[in-house]
Amino acid sequence: MTAAVGKKSKANTVQGPSEQDAPVRLGLVGAGVFGGYHGWKIHDHPGAELVGVHDIDGAAARALGDKFGAQCANTIADLFDRVDAVVLTTPAHTHGALALQALEAGIHVFVEKPMALSLDAADAMIEAASARGLVLHVGHQERHVAAALGLLDGALVPHKMISRRCMPATGRGEDVSVVMDLMIHDLDLAACLFDDIATVTVARADLSAAGHAVDAHLQAGAATIELSVSRRSEKRERTLELASTDGAVHVDFLNRTMDASSGLTLSSGFAEDDETDQQPLGLRDPLAFGFEAFMADIAAGTPFSPEAAHRGRRALALAIAVETAAGLRSASARGNANASGDSV
Repeated sequence: MTAAVGKKSKANTVQGPSEQDAPVRLGLVGAGVFGGYHGWKIHDHPGAELVGVHDIDGAAARALGDKFGAQCANTIADLFDRVDAVVLTTPAHTHGALALQALEAGIHVFVEKPMALSLDAADAMIEAASARGLVLHVGHQERHVAAALGLLDGALVPHKMISRRCMPATGRGEDVSVVMDLMIHDLDLAACLFDDIATVTVARADLSAAGHAVDAHLQAGAATIELSVSRRSEKRERTLELASTDGAVHVDFLNRTMDASSGLTLSSGFAEDDETDQQPLGLRDPLAFGFEAFMADIAAGTPFSPEAAHRGRRALALAIAVETAAGLRSASARGNANASGDSV
C-alpha cells in the first residue's frame, strides 16, 4: 500500500503508511518523449496519482496532462505546491537545479540520469534529501536489466568488461556530451561490477559539438573495462561482454540474446520461449521497475537511505573523469571529481 506523504511542513517527519491509503500525488516535469513514458508508469501505478505536468512548452504540458487527466502547471512553484513527489525528465543540464529545488520544498524526487552535471550539485541534492528524510532516486534503468539477467548477483566475477553502445542521431540528449547521455549507463554498470575504478584513459574522442563518440578504457585493479559509445553511428549496436576465470558471457540487448559459458549459471531472460508476463519486471519493463522501487521507498516511510542516490553520484563521478580525459571538460572539473573522495 502507498501513503500520502507530507510536504513542506512535514518534510522532516518520517511518514508511515496511511490508514486511508491515499495515493501519492505525483508531478511530472518535462513533457517530451521520456515524460510520456514516465506518465504511463505513474498512470498505471495503483498507489500514484498524476496531478500536474509542467514544461516550458505550455502546449506540450497541456497535451500530456490531458492524456492522463492531470492539470498543466504554469510554474514549477505551482506544481510543487500540489505534489508529494516529482519525476524529472527535463534536459540533463537542468536536473541538478530542479531536483534541489524540489527537495528543498520537501518533495520526493525521481530524476532521470545523470542526476546532475557536477559533484557539487549531486552532493547538495543528497544533503537536502538526507536532512529532510526524502526519497531521491536516479533513473539508471539499465542496471535493472543487468540484475534481472543475473549479472549482478555475484555468480560472475569479471576481470574484463567490453561494452558497445552505438546509435544514429536522434537529436535527443544533445545538451550534454555522449558520455553523460549514453556512456553513463555503462559506467553505472561498471561501478556495480568493479570496486575501486582508479584509472581512466580515452582512446578516441570526437570533440565536435558536444562530442558524439568516445572510446574509454578504465582500470579497476587488475580488471579492464573498455567502453565505446556513439550517437552518430550508421546502425544501432548494444552489446556487453564480460570475462571471468569461470567463463564468459555475451549479451546482445537489441537482438535479446545472451550466450554464457557452461561454467556460469545465469538467467535465461532473453530466451525466445519465455512468455513476456513471466519475465522479471526489471527485464521486460525496467522503467516501471525503477518507478515501483521509488514508490516502495516512499510507502515504506523510512528515513533517507543513501544507496540509490549514491549510485547515481558514483556514475556521475566516473562520467566526469571520462569527459575530462577526453578533453570535453576543463581541468577544474577533474579537481571537483578528485576532491570528492572518489577513486577516479
